[in-house]
Amino acid sequence: VFFGRLNVLKGLVNASIAMKKILQQYPDWKFKVIGDDGAGPYAGISMRSWMKKKLVSVLSQVEFVDGMDYDSLPAAIADAEIVLLQNETASFGVKALVCKHWANGGAGAIDLAHEVIRMTEQPTKSFKLLYPDEMPLLEKIETIAQKIYGASHVELSLEAQTALAKLEKNYSHYPVCIAKTQYSFSSDPTLRGAPTAHVLKVRQLRLSRGAEFIVF
Repeated sequence: VFFGRLNVLKGLVNASIAMKKILQQYPDWKFKVIGDDGAGPYAGISMRSWMKKKLVSVLSQVEFVDGMDYDSLPAAIADAEIVLLQNETASFGVKALVCKHWANGGAGAIDLAHEVIRMTEQPTKSFKLLYPDEMPLLEKIETIAQKIYGASHVELSLEAQTALAKLEKNYSHYPVCIAKTQYSFSSDPTLRGAPTAHVLKVRQLRLSRGAEFIVF
């Protein structure tokens, strides 16, 4: 919560009451209160001191931070966005984790690895693969295009058709992996978002023999 300066005129009395109720209801939540200390509700006490007394029963869930300079704001906002995303996904029964393998290597993905292991150990009756291994490669591509990306059909370039004919002979049992634009569910980066009934165009197919899948 960014206040700039903690001052009674900014409605912090009511905000403190609301924060206390929220934190009592959600003990896993935390508030970060950002702002320099200022005038409290009455003489002789600062706003931060008054808030700490008001929030004493949930104070372990509250962090007070002095005012930030402009350059520090993006990091604070990013942290808030992560917490918001994690809370939103939790409402759907999905756990979102922060991964920093791009910066810290394997150590940055340990939490994710543990969560994947935990999920795979849970019994489930609803899980099933999108397609069987024996399905022809073109049908696998069409299945992903239609069921995941909302395409009406796929179009293969001449290069892709030639590669498909060769790969179908010995590698038809491999799964397929899509390498496409991240800006759209279609193959057109200018068609933003999640359009439907579009044509997914396949330019080429490549064999990843070591990983045992086909990239298109």
